[in-house]
Amino acid sequence: MSNCDCPSCLAGRREALLDRLTRDSLRVALRHAQFETWAPERATGSLPTTYKVPNTGFKVNWTKQRSLKDVQTLKPADLLKKGQQAVYAIYKKGSKRPLYVGHVHGANQTVFNRLIDHVTGRTAGTASSATGRLSDELKKHLKDAYVQVGTYDAPGYAPTPNMTRVVEGLLQQALHPRFWDSNVTTFEVEEDEFAEDFV
Repeated sequence: MSNCDCPSCLAGRREALLDRLTRDSLRVALRHAQFETWAPERATGSLPTTYKVPNTGFKVNWTKQRSLKDVQTLKPADLLKKGQQAVYAIYKKGSKRPLYVGHVHGANQTVFNRLIDHVTGRTAGTASSATGRLSDELKKHLKDAYVQVGTYDAPGYAPTPNMTRVVEGLLQQALHPRFWDSNVTTFEVEEDEFAEDFV
């Protein structure tokens, strides 16, 4: 393009610049329109149906989100069968970081009863513990809380209670839940019927 400063050349340069700005603006507008049209709505920072645990060959198969405020109206069978090795993630609406990641491994445990524990605070630890802080958060914002339940594939390893704890720990390291102390081993009541002793 000419560097001449005569009125004709200046007008030409201005026209070329305006043309380029118009094209760039249109390109950006189209990109935003496509994103808004095709991007899926995510009420929370939900995990994909199949989640590959970083730096491992393990996969976690997550259920769809369920509203935690409805958990007390669900049947236990709605959240996996009794004794199934499982992990779960509790999210607050609008957050990509989970509030809590836990596991269920006892022969008589169910995800259903574990979630009831969290919602009611029935077996929560001290006020400063992860489960205590989670319980306080859920009491204030239960309508905005969601849960996903996961079963895992760990090639070469049997789905034992110990392995379920390992998967829980790996997920905590990868997802950095808000209520989690990396220096404390999580405590799970071994049998659901013993939970009443902790009320």
